[in-house]
Amino acid sequence: MSREETSLAELWRRRERPRFVLWSIGLAACGALLGFTSCLADLGDFFSERRLENLQRFVGEVTP
Repeated sequence: MSREETSLAELWRRRERPRFVLWSIGLAACGALLGFTSCLADLGDFFSERRLENLQRFVGEVTP
């Protein structure tokens, strides 16, 4: 197969995948997962009575 006959799809399949990019994506996914799980631990505090009162007051002041 000559260079002119190579399709774009074939070039895409044979492209080089740098390890740095793959590791970065993996570490970012792990960090996001850890951040999400730490937020779930504080979810009970998220719906506290004081926070809901503040939210109601904020919405009351923002909307006419």
